[in-house]
Amino acid sequence: MPRVRYPELLSTEEVFQKLTVDQLKPLAKIIHNEVPQHKGDLVALLTRTLLDPKRVRELYEKLDETSKIAIQEAVQDPESELQLQSFTAKHGRAPSFGKRSSGYRDPAQPTALALFFPDPYRRVLPIDLEKVLHEFVPKPPPVAVTAVAELPAGIMQQVRSWREGKSVVESQETPLQVRMAAMISATAGEPMTSRA
Repeated sequence: MPRVRYPELLSTEEVFQKLTVDQLKPLAKIIHNEVPQHKGDLVALLTRTLLDPKRVRELYEKLDETSKIAIQEAVQDPESELQLQSFTAKHGRAPSFGKRSSGYRDPAQPTALALFFPDPYRRVLPIDLEKVLHEFVPKPPPVAVTAVAELPAGIMQQVRSWREGKSVVESQETPLQVRMAAMISATAGEPMTSRA
């Protein structure tokens, strides 16, 4: 029998305690100009902010539409988890968490959405933050599928490549190919296979 793995449900303070000072400071800069230097102070500042319903609402209202929908999806999930693949399939784009880790001359720059999902490896809302959000966050919009009368000649796709030692994402148009595998006879109503 396959084993089902459920996400570990942690409080806001517990999630922040698991992070390093280098991970906490960029998150703290999102909410406060003066950032404490000690881990305990950083954890206290972030926890206090994310458990204050008024501040949480302010942070939520400043998010872009995709980020708001991501939080709405997570609040409705039984494990308070944002299912990224499912989200991208439904909404046609992934939410941006920004750059979560820093490198040499390349500081971390998380987005405000990263405050709501503090663990950089899991997209789960802390249990006490989820309760605060549940009070005012609306349900996500229903999934809508757009139909077109005629297919476009091609679609734009993101392609990742390497240039000068760095990963680069480029857009390129991929032509669409229509293949008729089976056609329905208008008169008989029976499937007819085409020979190509």
